[in-house]
Amino acid sequence: ILSVRVFHCYDSYGLVLTLQSGKKLVYSGDTKLCNDLVLAGLGAELVVHEATFDDSMEEDAMKKKHSTVGQALDIARRMRARQVVLTHFSQRYPSLPPPVSDSDNSTPNVLCVYDGFVHPMPF
Repeated sequence: ILSVRVFHCYDSYGLVLTLQSGKKLVYSGDTKLCNDLVLAGLGAELVVHEATFDDSMEEDAMKKKHSTVGQALDIARRMRARQVVLTHFSQRYPSLPPPVSDSDNSTPNVLCVYDGFVHPMPF
């Protein structure tokens, strides 16, 4: 397990779990864009990333040290992740974010979930 300091409140960390097989699971915790997490999670099988705000609220996300849906997806792309689970959506949204467009086929498989969701491990 590798803990990675992320940008939220004091002493906030994400983590990268590397299995004996070499496959990685990344958990962002609450954070705005964090290049250290991207580097630590390169080649991840699964990324669980917070996506508190929709893309129209990028300034609010930055001020409150959270990520937008688009930023979380960009982080997963930069990690070259196979799958990304988006979570921690603001209560202002009554439903899941809109579907992701992927004109260049670079987006990993995306799943949007709420608290209590159980995801089978893909490896």
